[in-house]
Amino acid sequence: MGDLRELKNLKDKPIGMILRNYYPKAFVLHQDVLFRVDGPGQALPGITKDERESNKLMKKLQQPGLMEKIWEKILYELEVHGFNRKEIENVSQFEDDEEEDKINVIVPSKVDLRLDKGLNVGRCQNCGHLHYLNYMLRNSQGLPIHSNCRKGKNSRYKQAPVFVPYPNDPNEATRPLSSDQLKVQTVLPTDVNCLYLKPGGKCAHPNTQDGLCSSKMDEQHSYMMLGPNYPLSGIKVTNPYCPKGLTDIRPRPMITHRAGTGYRYYKKFPDSGITQRLYTTVAWEDKKKTEKIESINNQIREVKKTWFNKDLINFEETNFSIIVVIDLVYGLRIGGYYDHWLRGIGNNNVLGRMLQTQGFVITIKDSIWEVASSLDKFASDEEDPVEDRVRNIVHTLKHAILNQIPTFTGIEETKFGGSYEILGKDKGAKIYLFDNEVGGHGGFETLMNDVSRFSKMIETVYNQTKCPIRKCRVACKHCLFLRNCGLGNHKLNRKMLLESGILQEQV
Repeated sequence: MGDLRELKNLKDKPIGMILRNYYPKAFVLHQDVLFRVDGPGQALPGITKDERESNKLMKKLQQPGLMEKIWEKILYELEVHGFNRKEIENVSQFEDDEEEDKINVIVPSKVDLRLDKGLNVGRCQNCGHLHYLNYMLRNSQGLPIHSNCRKGKNSRYKQAPVFVPYPNDPNEATRPLSSDQLKVQTVLPTDVNCLYLKPGGKCAHPNTQDGLCSSKMDEQHSYMMLGPNYPLSGIKVTNPYCPKGLTDIRPRPMITHRAGTGYRYYKKFPDSGITQRLYTTVAWEDKKKTEKIESINNQIREVKKTWFNKDLINFEETNFSIIVVIDLVYGLRIGGYYDHWLRGIGNNNVLGRMLQTQGFVITIKDSIWEVASSLDKFASDEEDPVEDRVRNIVHTLKHAILNQIPTFTGIEETKFGGSYEILGKDKGAKIYLFDNEVGGHGGFETLMNDVSRFSKMIETVYNQTKCPIRKCRVACKHCLFLRNCGLGNHKLNRKMLLESGILQEQV
């Protein structure tokens, strides 16, 4: 298998999927082995730049005010994650005439996946045998197999559990450069080897006859057993298949890595969720209207007035539309730590794409500020609590609708995207909901074409926002959470959304 996998022809994969899973320093499970996006890159590790598409996107960012809007949105989201905005601004001190240099967007043409040598332990999925990935036999597909498995012929090896860093104090989760400084660790050699294996291939078992272990490396190794009820906490390491026939090799808990000051390691099953991207999305309407879009908007002209409150929604500017989207990945979470790639003027490199798609635009009136001001029972520790409440209401409405779209289209959550924008102090807001593919995949078009289905979805949105399962305080997985939230599902409040009165209860 080697230690490198390349995603060379990204045209075979949706660019949105690349940005979700193959961003710099991300862990990616490929053929049951954990790889990492890493290696030489012109500006971002593991990423080869598509010069043409990157230049095209950067040219678009010269549109008046767009670069500044994106920069402000990134800074706001980093603040929500816990970073100090002023520290980032102090590192990146721009002149007023240098807006185009605030960030450098890189559209990828190739991604390198490299085997992290520190995560070199696999576990047989049948018998639990532990072995090093670079010593495993491979089948015709290049997948690692355990040819001597006692429980199945040519059983497959999968990545063994890994140890992921988490801060002792959640308030210290923001740590620039943590993706380089903190390592995800694999099973210690002490646990890979049999309990009684000693240097020089000697055996210290009290019943050994010759004092020697097998000369074959894989026969010197232990087996990892998972607890049936609590697989992670119930992990035991033992050796029920000693090649010398020795028994009474006691099971022992897997050793956890010793961490540095201020953090600890937690066992996790290896998956791509060890890392998550930090990203933002900026969108706007393309004012061009096709015949199909005009037809759909004519169909919903009156019925949309039953979906939303007329005092808070501008119905003339709430329509099915062509939408231009810019997606940007500017950092990541590794284990329990957040890191970003804003390294200062000239080095604020981010991963991104631009697409034109189809979707639904909701335009909220200036009166939302008056409503937010009246909701002072919802406390806020922000400098401007009214603006914070406006953001909560708008962000929550975006979540509430996106949460239900997969159910009413039969298309998975990652195929849709959303963005919102506060238009300014005492001004309204925009919410953009769209198909997450170039040109659109028909999801929103199908939904908007069926007025009764969209109305039924809004009814479900209203009821779901009441949290039908556990009546949570602000938001939870049963009502509002989304897997791909740029704010990490912060700044949500279902009760505030309901009390704002934006949504009309469907009759």
